[in-house]
Amino acid sequence: MNLSELPEEVLTEIFDFLPPKSILNLTITCKRFNAVISSSQLLLRKFWVTFDYFNDNYDYFKGRKYSNVSIKSENYEKILPLIESIKDSITHINADMYDLSVPLKMLLMCPNLKNIEIYDCYSEESVGLENLELPKWNLDTFHTKSNAQLPKMLLKVLQQSTIKKLPML
Repeated sequence: MNLSELPEEVLTEIFDFLPPKSILNLTITCKRFNAVISSSQLLLRKFWVTFDYFNDNYDYFKGRKYSNVSIKSENYEKILPLIESIKDSITHINADMYDLSVPLKMLLMCPNLKNIEIYDCYSEESVGLENLELPKWNLDTFHTKSNAQLPKMLLKVLQQSTIKKLPML
């Protein structure tokens, strides 16, 4: 029996001992390893998916279920469909961009968020979000270093959500 013939659960346990770079290398080793890693929340929690100004090849992320997402780009036309496709698996979002009005839609699309970090953003009230169903999060942490006021819609969601640890002011 070779390694690729082992059950998915066994491969996941073995791969969990590896550093993230080695796990990424395994995704290009064979289709089976890629499928095991891409479907494992245990392994994908080790990675941060960063949508930034320097990376516009977002097609790579399609179909993968990442839980940690960092948004540092304002290329919303490409990012929104990808966030939509992985929204149920996202548990941690870090938003660091100039305008928070569009990323607000990304936040509100993710029903299973546990941690939110917002840095260096300004916000205007978002237009077109009035019909969006507002989630009720059960957050472990909410943290902001933004000097701007948060959008009223986000404040409304935070008021109806449970937050275990509030930011220190």
